[in-house]
This record gives sequence, structure tokens and C-alpha cells, in this order.
Amino acid sequence: MQDEELSDHYRHLLVDSFPTDKNAVKVANPRYEQIARDGKHMEDSLYAATYTAYQNSEYRQVARNFEEHTRDFAEGPHRARILFVQAMSCLYSGDRKQFLALLEELTSKYSKEEIATMAADIVKGVKEGRLLSDSKYDSSDIWKRRKTVTATGDSIAPDTLKDDRYSTFNFVIAYPTNSLDEDQLLYEMARYNFTSYMVRNFEIEVLDDQGLSMMCVRGFLSFDEAHAYAQRLYADAFMRERLDGLRTLLISDENLKLLGTAFSFDEYKEFYDRTFAPIDVPKDLQFDEPTDIPYIDPDDYVPEPEGDEDEGGDDYDDFPFGF
Repeated sequence: MQDEELSDHYRHLLVDSFPTDKNAVKVANPRYEQIARDGKHMEDSLYAATYTAYQNSEYRQVARNFEEHTRDFAEGPHRARILFVQAMSCLYSGDRKQFLALLEELTSKYSKEEIATMAADIVKGVKEGRLLSDSKYDSSDIWKRRKTVTATGDSIAPDTLKDDRYSTFNFVIAYPTNSLDEDQLLYEMARYNFTSYMVRNFEIEVLDDQGLSMMCVRGFLSFDEAHAYAQRLYADAFMRERLDGLRTLLISDENLKLLGTAFSFDEYKEFYDRTFAPIDVPKDLQFDEPTDIPYIDPDDYVPEPEGDEDEGGDDYDDFPFGF
């Protein structure tokens, strides 16, 4: 028996002996070694090709790529997105039953993924009898949505984003509503602020709108302060891990009012990259300077001895801290 035939024999024997074991299935895959070595790049490329095929209405190719992904990358990071693409391909191919089955699998298995929010809305609408739109769904729609456009329907909104660097700013964490433990994130952000800044008191507010939530840290007097805050936050390994995979942005109060209405998240990002990202913010910017007032423990306080000071003299100061 040749080496290749022997390898195939043992692979089949492994799956036959442990048919439900995920690791056995992985090892039995003829491409196991290649996937173990280059799996991330392979899955990235497969998803990109699948999405391109979907955009070009090549639904048979989408189905073939989906089968390959199911075989080789069933637990990969792109699984939720490729499930959505395959589901929408089934819809446009006329297989409504499989379309709903795949979306329900997506919402049940990958509820914390941002695409699951859109999938859940679609399933709910279908079950309530609402007709599906004929327009193509984009997997990044959640960040492209906005409520208003100009009368001509172009991408320029009637309001304009402001590039004022010295207005009040917010650090914003955006995520699909109910996609994470919001109370836990709120606690971690409050704990970080309390333990990291002695003087500044940052307010945290959570805003919800159409399936998107924004946790806003308020109280920055300029873009520079918000930028310095974000840099220090991400320099904290524990907080960086908590924020991994979440979308964050720095935005002024004025521009925040336009987010999701006149401008989408993606449109704001383009504006930010063009106007604020090139700004050179001092790396040593200090915005939590301690007060000059010394703290005196009452137990350590020793009153000055009474004397015959001239209360009208030049050295007299009735304010203890010399203001």
C-alpha cells in the first residue's frame, strides 16, 4: 500500500472510530497540514472570493465555496458571515426554506456576531409576514445605514460634519444591540476610568438606535484629549482584550448628533480619516493634572502656635493655600 493510500486509510479509520469528535474530523481532512499551517490566509481568501461571487450573482459558486468552508473551516472566524452570504444566495436562487434555515442557524449559534442582528431582523420580518426587499443585502450594512439623504438621493447629506478640533469630544464604543454583556462592559469602563484618572470625572452614557448601541465616554474638552484617552486605554492589556472586535471612534458632540441619521458609521470613518487622523497629537499630553491643594490627614494636623503676628502685616494671608 502506497504512503498516500495508507494515509487515506488511517484518516477514514479515525473518522469511523470517532465520528462525532471534531478533532478527528479535522485530522482526517486531506488538507489538514495545509490548513494547520496557512488556515487563516486560506479562509480569508475563501470568504473574499465567496462574497465577490455573491455580489456578482454567481450563486452556484457561492454554494460551492460554502461547502468548502463547511468542510475545512466550520469553526473559523468568518463562519457567521459566510452563513449569511449563503443564506441570501439561497433567497435570490429561490430556495426560501433553506434561506430561513441558515439565518436561524446563524442567529442561534452566532448571536454575538454583528451580522446576527441583521439576520434576526430579517427572520422576524419574514415571520411577521413582511415582504423581503429585492435589493441586495451587504454584510456591512449595519455600519452603512443612515436615515436621511438629500432629495437627489446621493451620498452627501444636507448637514455637514464639523472638523472643529477644540470642541467637546466623546470616545464611543459601538456594537450591535444585545451582542455582548453590556453591564459587564459598562463596569469595566467605569472601573478603568475610576482607577486611572484621579481628577477628571468621565460620564458614561449608553445610546440605542435601530439595533445599534453606543457606549459614550463623555467629558473630553478637545479631540486631543479624547485621542490621548484612547491611546492609554488601548495600551492597557486587560482593556484592549475587552475591546477586541468592537468598533470604537472619537467624535464631537455635534457630529455625534448626525451619526446614523445624516451620516453612517462608514461615512464618518472616511471623514475622520481625512480630517482628524492626520493630526499630530502630543504623545505626552496630560489632561488629568492633580490639584495643587495638598491633602492633610486630620490625624496629622498640628495647629500653629499662637503668637503676636501683626494681622495687618505683609506676611499675613488668611487663605491657607496661598491662592
